[in-house]
Amino acid sequence: MFRTIELSSIWKSLRNRKLPWQVVTILGVSLGVTGLVIGTKHLGWWEMGELTAYDRSMRWKPSLPPDPRLLIVAITEEDLNLQKTWPLPDRTIAKVIQKLTDAKAKTIGLDVFRPHPIAPGQVELAKIWDKNDLIIPGCHHRNLKSPGIAGPPGIPAEQLGFVDLLIDQDSIVRRGLLFISRDPKSPCTSETSFALQLAQEYLLRQHQFQGKFDPNQEFQIATAHFRPISSNDGGYQNAESGGYQILLDYRAGSGSGTAAQNGVAPIVTMSDLLNNRVDPKLIKDRIVLIGSTAS
Repeated sequence: MFRTIELSSIWKSLRNRKLPWQVVTILGVSLGVTGLVIGTKHLGWWEMGELTAYDRSMRWKPSLPPDPRLLIVAITEEDLNLQKTWPLPDRTIAKVIQKLTDAKAKTIGLDVFRPHPIAPGQVELAKIWDKNDLIIPGCHHRNLKSPGIAGPPGIPAEQLGFVDLLIDQDSIVRRGLLFISRDPKSPCTSETSFALQLAQEYLLRQHQFQGKFDPNQEFQIATAHFRPISSNDGGYQNAESGGYQILLDYRAGSGSGTAAQNGVAPIVTMSDLLNNRVDPKLIKDRIVLIGSTAS
């Protein structure tokens, strides 16, 4: 009771006290500026500026050498000129995968779409699909711009990974999809991303770490937690928030030397691999990504 009377008397004294006009002006300007900032941010006027600041923070990260757990097998323009065909026939893909398997790659990601057999070599590649569970092929979900692309025939959904990207309005990829609910009409049957499939397979085989959802429904592998972002997180305003999205944490290269030396991972060409010009030590126990760099 005493406390109530005391607060009431304080409030009355404040109401009866005339504040200096300077204080009133400062309060009015402060409230106006605060309202303006909040309003314009809600309208999305600050989005590109904040995202640009995020990009700058990524560029300011300390440089790191190529990741020793990865290897990229690049299908270059020169490789295609030597092969004289695109898409590559099943026999060529089978040879590449067999070379990597013989060199004891830990897991292999095929970022080259194979929705149907391409002669010659259908039998050879089909045998590899049947007996080799190291391989994670990619597929693409359908959307407003594309009907989607299926994975190789006979590959189960749990061995596929989708390669869909979230591209911001300035054509930069800042967010990654870990999971997505599958459209029943989509030819891609995977609900897990290509990158996450490879990472999980590698960590399970190499360290016996298995991904799971914690009590807060956040995905985690060992001690690493991946908090999903919402449509208004970070610099975003009303961004598309479907699926399980995270902000990407880019790895900074050294900025000197060749692309193979300062990129995220060592790079070899398909021709070098097929002609035994790649040190097996670069392959053993690594995640190997196969993809095209040809224009």
